[in-house]
Amino acid sequence: GPQARRGRKQEARRAAGPTGKKTRGAEGRRPDGEENKRRGGPQARPGRKQEARRAAGPTGKKTRGAEGRRPDREENKETSIHVLVTRPIAQALKTRSRLEAGGHRVALAPLLEIVFRTCPGIDAVRYAAILVTSANGVEGLVHQPEGPSLRGLPLYAVGDRTALMAEQCGWTDIRSASGNVNDLAALVSAELPVSAPPLLYGAGVDRSGDLAGALQARGFQVDVFEVYEARAVPVLPDPIVGDLRDGRIDCVLLYSERTARTFVEAVKASGLSETVSRLPIGVMSAPVADVVRQAGCQNAVLAEEATEAALLKGLGLTGIVSGKVDHGTKF
Repeated sequence: GPQARRGRKQEARRAAGPTGKKTRGAEGRRPDGEENKRRGGPQARPGRKQEARRAAGPTGKKTRGAEGRRPDREENKETSIHVLVTRPIAQALKTRSRLEAGGHRVALAPLLEIVFRTCPGIDAVRYAAILVTSANGVEGLVHQPEGPSLRGLPLYAVGDRTALMAEQCGWTDIRSASGNVNDLAALVSAELPVSAPPLLYGAGVDRSGDLAGALQARGFQVDVFEVYEARAVPVLPDPIVGDLRDGRIDCVLLYSERTARTFVEAVKASGLSETVSRLPIGVMSAPVADVVRQAGCQNAVLAEEATEAALLKGLGLTGIVSGKVDHGTKF
């Protein structure tokens, strides 16, 4: 009745308080401050902001810990390997790119210097084809006065990298033996008749294998032109000597007997033979391994096959881009 309605209105005024608005108690829709903290409400937000400020550090930027996406430089150094590369500079730069792509550090000490030579008597019209057993041989032919006319001849390469260099230098008729000197001799014998005009061999002064002799024994005429020379640099740069002496080099890469002999000589001259004897040395072939073992290094790691990828894998250099090195390549 009317009295009950008046009672309810009075109760409503008391609940509204002095402002005339209803307040919400523990049973209302808005929980109190303690509930806010538990549910992440307005009172919890300042706490999260303070935590974010503390995480940001003095620079105002968030720092990344051990679980972040960017490990710090010290962690990178601990997980990477410091590799000494001894190839001629052009090849060494390519190897450095592969190693750095795998997260490793690289020191360069080229122990051979490539010098191109001009050879008189090269006449493109006299020859049936060109033979090359290294990328340096290709470049040496390019440096000849007859270089432009030589590009019109078929070119037989010992391996795929040498063939690629020939293509980059302008040759279009290229055959690759994808192997060693013996494979190249077999390929030439299979494709050319013995009665063909002479073959032009663009070679280095120092050569591994006897391609000319193998083909001449089969009845071919081969003219050898020494279009480049690899000169030894039997001195290690001072920074490399310091790194070796202080133990900052973790391993060494040696690709050829000539480089290995030069390295042994340079190490001996620097008084580091004992230090280097304890280092892992990656070698491309058994003859290279023999050179370093005879010098007192018993930690020669022989690649399972004559490819740079196998050489690096043998030393545990992971994450490396695969790269094949021709068997006939001197370096």
